[in-house]
Amino acid sequence: MTTIPKYLTRIFFIGIFVIFILFSGIVGFVTDWWWFSEVGHTQIFIKSLVAKIALFSSAGIFA
Repeated sequence: MTTIPKYLTRIFFIGIFVIFILFSGIVGFVTDWWWFSEVGHTQIFIKSLVAKIALFSSAGIFA
């Protein structure tokens, strides 16, 4: 019986963790989009999304 190298096990668990984080972010985004769309305020969602992206980008540039 062969053993799996430690680095492959670490890569596997790191990959699972990254997938979990990305999945939860995507689910949150889609849920917010559906809710704002349902109540008829998609423009507010888009403006808040653009503001978040702009703040993140400017913080990244100045950091």
